[in-house]
Amino acid sequence: MGDAVLIIGPAGDVLLANGSYLELYGFGDHPPATVEGAFAQESDLIDQDQPNDLSTRLNWLQNAGDHPRWEVKLSNGKHLLVAQHPMSQGGTVIVQTDVSELYQALEENRQLHLELVQRQRTEAMNTLAGGVAHEINTPVQIIADNAQFIAESIGEVFALVDKVAAPGDVDSAKLAADLQALDWTDLREEIPLSLADLSEGTTRVRDLISTFKQLATPGGEAANLSNLHEAVQSVVEATRSTWQPHASVEVEVTDDM
Repeated sequence: MGDAVLIIGPAGDVLLANGSYLELYGFGDHPPATVEGAFAQESDLIDQDQPNDLSTRLNWLQNAGDHPRWEVKLSNGKHLLVAQHPMSQGGTVIVQTDVSELYQALEENRQLHLELVQRQRTEAMNTLAGGVAHEINTPVQIIADNAQFIAESIGEVFALVDKVAAPGDVDSAKLAADLQALDWTDLREEIPLSLADLSEGTTRVRDLISTFKQLATPGGEAANLSNLHEAVQSVVEATRSTWQPHASVEVEVTDDM
C-alpha cells in the first residue's frame, strides 16, 4: 500500500482522500467530508497510549508549523510516519507513510544486539571465572597443605599429652626423648607460621570471590557513584593470571578516587 494522502481545505473540508487513506482507516467508498470526520475515525484506530485524540489532532492542524511530523501506532500494530504541509493558498496536505517494516527491522536488530551483548558477556564471564579459579587454586593449596600439617602436628602433640596424662609416674628421660622425637622446638615455630598462612590464604580467597562478584554482578540502569580505585583494583586482581607471567602492575591512585 502506498502513502495515505489527505488534503484539507482552508475551511476544514476534505478536498482529497486517496485510496490508500480510505483503505488504511476503513472508509470504504465513502470518504470523509470534513477534517473532524476524518480525524475522529483515525482516533478510533490509533493506539490509546498516544496523544492523538480528535482535539489534539485539530490543534496540531491549526499549528502545522509547530507539528510538521510525528509517529503513530495503530491498534492493528502498524507504525506510521505522519507529515503535514501547509499549502500556500490555505489548507494542509497530510501524508502518512507505513514504516512498519522499518520498525520490525529495528526491533530485530535490537534483539540481535542484545543477544550479541549477552554472548560477549557470557564469554567474558567465562574468561573471568577461569582466571579467578586459577588465582584461587594457589591459596587453596596453601590452605590445604598448612591445614594438613597443623592437623598432623596437633595429633602428635595430643598423643604425647595422653602419655603424660596416663596413670603412673612420669619417666623424665622417656619424656625428654619423646619431646626430641616430636621436634617440639620446630613445632613451636612452625605451627604459628602455618596458622598465619592459613589466615592469609583464606583472606586471599575471600577477596578473589568478592572481586568476581563485583565484576560479574550487573548494575542497574540508573547511574550510580562508584569507587574507581576499587574497580581498577578488582580488574587487576581478577586478571592477575593473565598479566603476571609477562608484566608487573602497580596501581597509584589519589584519595579522591
